[in-house]
Amino acid sequence: MIRAAAVAVCLIAAACTPASAESVAPGIYGDVRLSEESGDLGGMELELIGTGTDARVEFVLCEGWCNEVGKAPVRFTAEGFRFDYVQHYVNGDGSPAPSGRYDVEATPLATGLRVKVTPADNPQGSFSADLPRIERRFGLAVAAGE
Repeated sequence: MIRAAAVAVCLIAAACTPASAESVAPGIYGDVRLSEESGDLGGMELELIGTGTDARVEFVLCEGWCNEVGKAPVRFTAEGFRFDYVQHYVNGDGSPAPSGRYDVEATPLATGLRVKVTPADNPQGSFSADLPRIERRFGLAVAAGE
């Protein structure tokens, strides 16, 4: 009887444990949109590639345009997964400007991922979005020049 109760407690605890990134299907998640008025692109897009220790992401944050794909390995957490990337910036004349490093947390949702982006030099400047699963790359394709 005690053994059966212990097994039941373990099963209940496992059922209540939040889903990890390992339970997220590889795929593309995003909300990048084109403004009909301005022609600007805005939003973010993430592609989870692979599973387990080989999992990695390609990520783009579009603010006016989708400029650069950030590529990084995934670090699993109890809530989902994390990664960080460096965004390279250029001045108006094309010369390099200081780069920015971002920490990203992704938490599985029933319909996609909740993605929180935090500038490493400004933790109060974090922002998040719920990204639905999408069929094909859009922002990532623009940034990669595809």
